[in-house]
Amino acid sequence: MARCKNCGEQISAWRAFNYHSLCKECWSKDWDDTIEKLEKVEKAIKIINDLCGGKDIFCDRYSLDIEDVANNLVQNNFDLNKTILEIDEDDEDLLRLLEVYKLKRRAKRTKVREEAEKEVYGKIKSERTPIKEKEEIFRKFDNKCAVCGEMEGLHIHHKDEDATNNRVDNLIVLCGVCHKKIHMKVR
Repeated sequence: MARCKNCGEQISAWRAFNYHSLCKECWSKDWDDTIEKLEKVEKAIKIINDLCGGKDIFCDRYSLDIEDVANNLVQNNFDLNKTILEIDEDDEDLLRLLEVYKLKRRAKRTKVREEAEKEVYGKIKSERTPIKEKEEIFRKFDNKCAVCGEMEGLHIHHKDEDATNNRVDNLIVLCGVCHKKIHMKVR
């Protein structure tokens, strides 16, 4: 008889040999964890392929395997900024690629939201700042929240709270948390 290397439960020699010294429960949990990690890596590879437009720039330029980059992305909790900066924080092309990816993702989310509004309300609920102007505003604030510096989940806030006043000097970039605090008048 042998013992499970995780929980210490007694197991047969056959199980120890065939199941890497794990009892049935620990083997199932280990297997579930492995499947979950593989699913996360698959999701990360899809994100990286979207980012690179199908080109394997990581292999070509950095001698990295796309799966290594995907594993780093999973370890960084899908924080694309952190993962890219770990690869090369000084590479302007890579940072520009990340910015373009964010803009495309933002435009895709806007399109989905507008289609949903058309379906629910019969029209786009409110006219929003055109994409070109949004890009200019996000660039003006370096794609960061003006309050806390967060780079994800950014919104454009109207300083005078008039959604029709889309003058550039009336707009500011905020993350979702800071935007919510401003509207709830929280300090």
